[in-house]
Amino acid sequence: MFRIICLLIGYLFGMIQTSYIVGKMSGIDIREHGSKNAGFTNTNRVLGIKKGAVVFIVDIAKAMLAFAVATIVYNTFIVQEHINFFSCHEWENCLNYGTYIFGTRMWPACSPTSGFFFAGGTFFVSSYVLPGLYAGLGAILGHVFPFYLNFKGGKGVACALGVIIMLDWRIAVISFSIGLIAVVATRFISLASLLITLSVPFLMFLFEYGPMSEWPIYVRDWAYFAVRSEVLWLTIILCALIWFLHRENIKRLLSGTENKFSFKKK
Repeated sequence: MFRIICLLIGYLFGMIQTSYIVGKMSGIDIREHGSKNAGFTNTNRVLGIKKGAVVFIVDIAKAMLAFAVATIVYNTFIVQEHINFFSCHEWENCLNYGTYIFGTRMWPACSPTSGFFFAGGTFFVSSYVLPGLYAGLGAILGHVFPFYLNFKGGKGVACALGVIIMLDWRIAVISFSIGLIAVVATRFISLASLLITLSVPFLMFLFEYGPMSEWPIYVRDWAYFAVRSEVLWLTIILCALIWFLHRENIKRLLSGTENKFSFKKK
């Protein structure tokens, strides 16, 4: 259930269609100009670098906020009921001293191992990133498929960058460096986007995010918390989604007709 909640939280943030709003403030529908994509690159081409930068920053920020809000919601309202109970060594004491808050039984934290279960990421303590990652994926879906704009949005790259920043700063530094090198060398934003998202699952696997070997054995047996493979699959889905949305860009890259990035309006 928490996965659905986090996806919905992310979708609500993702629906803040920055390029559409900036375009309307400039008297146009950005989806009817340039590449007809509601994103940073097309905004930059049609309205200039200043307005494009606003779109880029806000789209990154909304994914970061979605990740943070889902993490806080999970830690505050979900983890308390389930986690602390299973981190207790004295089961009967937990049962005896459990209390009710707003109709929900809250269990005391009886072991320092309980810290492993609290959701985290770059700006949080724990490495349990699944709630935030689901929210980040929801933010990308909300950006790409906003229901109030007939499901016609952007390609979700800036949102994906926000998710990567929140996921792990080490992965962000390495993947963004790869993207920056690609942009400087080729001036293809699409190629940089593809390389950044492609590198994330490999880097996630390399760092082995969410090391279950450090978790107590009785927790490791619970599929609810054994999420390392799920996190890896979610990053693969994120990568596949971005690549699918860039399928036309991939065709143009292969044919040599892809537009190069420029700071000037066209």
